[in-house]
Amino acid sequence: MLKCNEIVELIASDKSLTFLGKMELKMHLLMCKHCNNYSKQIEIINNQYKKSIEKVTNTDEVHVQDLEDKVLESVKNKKEQKP
Repeated sequence: MLKCNEIVELIASDKSLTFLGKMELKMHLLMCKHCNNYSKQIEIINNQYKKSIEKVTNTDEVHVQDLEDKVLESVKNKKEQKP
């Protein structure tokens, strides 16, 4: 059976587990409330991180599109002003 410090390392890493490894992890989380709580906290943190990254990415796309529209409008206005 995996020890708590091994569980913490597994939860914190991006390593993919074998079927047996996944089962050992799930068994430990069922029996150890501390590791289970830690796992839930890490999941919440990861979800919040992903949401913030998506928000920044979406915001940047909106700003880029807005800037592009302004540049195109400016170029169009300059062409119309020339004799």
